[in-house]
Parts: sequence; structure tokens; C-alpha cells
Amino acid sequence: MKFAETSLVWIAQVQPGYLKPGTGTCLHVLTLASRHGDIQLATDVFRVLTERGTTFTSQHYELLISTYLNANDLQAALSVILIMVDSNLKVNAGTCDPLYWYLSAKSHDDDSRPMQAFRHLQDFETSGRKVPAAAVNACIKASIANKRLEEGIEIYKALHTVSHAGPNTETFNILFQGCHRSARKELAMFFANEMVKLGLKPDRITYDRLILVCLESGDLEDALLYYEEMRSTGATTGKKGPLKPRRKTWETLIHRCVLKGDERAVALLKDYKASVEEPRIAVERAVIDRFEYGIIPTHLAEIGRATPEQTADAVKDRHGKPEAGQTPDADSELSEGRSGAGPEGTSSSANTETGTQRAETVDGLSQLMRVSKSTKQY
Repeated sequence: MKFAETSLVWIAQVQPGYLKPGTGTCLHVLTLASRHGDIQLATDVFRVLTERGTTFTSQHYELLISTYLNANDLQAALSVILIMVDSNLKVNAGTCDPLYWYLSAKSHDDDSRPMQAFRHLQDFETSGRKVPAAAVNACIKASIANKRLEEGIEIYKALHTVSHAGPNTETFNILFQGCHRSARKELAMFFANEMVKLGLKPDRITYDRLILVCLESGDLEDALLYYEEMRSTGATTGKKGPLKPRRKTWETLIHRCVLKGDERAVALLKDYKASVEEPRIAVERAVIDRFEYGIIPTHLAEIGRATPEQTADAVKDRHGKPEAGQTPDADSELSEGRSGAGPEGTSSSANTETGTQRAETVDGLSQLMRVSKSTKQY
């Protein structure tokens, strides 16, 4: 459907009442209006649907939100989100995605769009409107996307004055993303402690980003502790299986272990191969090279760069013909979990025992999400 022709027909035929378009057609017209920021057309579609007795869903309101944002009417877009709350419709991160993209876009004026939106939300709350945490989260996420972590923290501090439900797990996941990008581990530990105080349960993304924060700060040991807690938490909360990090995070963690000569990379590889669809052979090759042949990969980008066929041939060429006195089948040893002695004589069985002991003492995030004595208050 072309916008100009559609708008012309609507004005000439539908508005006077000559045509009664179907509900599906109205939805298509509303979609076009949202893309072009035509507020008049979008609101008239709502008029027609209201007269027909249509029950509005999240899809209708989300298109209206996009319409106002594309027309650069931020306050009206936010008011639609609050109407959804009043209508008992679920408002989540997906609902506020158009808002996030609008707020994270570059603005021509000096005022920050996320702060503009937050001030509007404060005004709405003062007038007695119920503000969802997802709308505030979109403001924080946009601030972090614009590399304004401190601004996001300021919004977080005032969140409880706008949304009485307070922050949720998604709020902290966004903040952890900002900590990762800024390599602010001490700040991440502060927020982790806040989660514990509020009784919020971490999810997969929480642990994933905490692992990345630790890796970005060069703390491999804490990254592995979070990984162990992540796997044990998922296995003890009645879910289908243990929580697992995202593919790239997993590969980064394995690679850092390889670079450090930490033989826990073997156990990580075993979990990775068992959990990831089509695991990259290059990841396995890096572990084999390091612990069977002493070859250290130069950069993380090498993992996964080659095609599966190329990496399979490379593994076969390197390890298919062992010399006299060498272990004949490195791949079978890795699959069985044998890793040999560590840098200081620590065996894989000792590492496994230590990991089991840690898992038994974990209680939510309370064991690892801590604030050191030197951590400042924010």
C-alpha cells in the first residue's frame, strides 16, 4: 500500500462515511500512518475502530506510540503507554522498544532525550498516573546507548519516585550492560548488592552480563564463579535445565581461560558442546591446541572465523596423526573431561570438587553479589 494514495482515499471516502473498511484494512492503514508519523490518519483509524466496537490490543496501541514518536511528539507517545496501563494491558520492554529507539537517536538540541522523557514521566506521576517500570527502563537503556552511564544512574536513583513498583530485573540487566561497556566492575557489584536487598531474582541475562563485566575488568576468577553459580542456580530452581550464557559470552570465557592456561576451559568446552546448537569447531580447536600442543591463539576473533568445513579439516590435519609418545586422541580426552595437571599442579578433579563445593554454598546472588569495603556508594 502506498501512503499518499491510501491517505487520499481515506480522507475522501472513509471520513465522510462512504466506505467502511474492514478491521484488517484499518490495521494496515494504521501501520502506514505509524511509519509516516501521520497523527490525524492514525487517530481517525482509531475512531473507526471504536465505532465498530473493536477491542484494542497492544498491537493497536504500539502502532499509535510509533505514530507519535515519528511525529516527534514524545509526550503524547508516553501518554499512550500510560493508557495501556490504565487498560490493564501488559507493558514490557517489547512495548517500549519504539520509545527506546527514539530516545537513543541523536537529538539536534542540547537536551538529552532520555531525560526529557523521564521528566514527562515525573509529571505524569505527579498528576496521579501510574507509570510502568518498562518506560523508565527505556530511558535508562537509551542513556547507556548514548554512552551516558552517569545519566542512566541518575534516572535509576529517581526511579522509585516515578514508578512505585520500583526497579525490576530488567532494570539491573540494563545497568550491568552499562557497567560492562564502561569496565566498571565495582559499580556492577554495587548494583548486584542492590538486587539482593530488593529480593530480585537474577535471570540468564543477569549472569551473562556479570560474567562479561568481570572479563572486561580482567577478573577471570570472578567470571568463572558467576558461571558456576549460573549453572547451579538454573539446575536448582525447577527449570528444564541449568541456565547457560549466550553463545558469544561462552566462547569469550573459554578463550580467556585458554589464554591464561586455566584448564577449566576443558569443562567449559564440554558444557558448551552439550548446550549450543552447532558448536564452533574452532573453539574446540583452541582448547586442544592450548592444552595438548601448547599453541596459544593470538586473538578471540580467530575463534569461529573459519567455516565448519575449514576448521574440521584443520583439526584433522593438526591432530589426526600423533607422533610417537603423544596422546593418540586428544578429542576423546576432551570429551571425557580429562585435562591433566594445572599450572601449579592442580588437577581437573580438584577443580571439579571446588566447583561443587561452591555450588552448594550459593544462595541466589547473596554469595557472590557483594560490595567490598572499598566500594563507594552511588
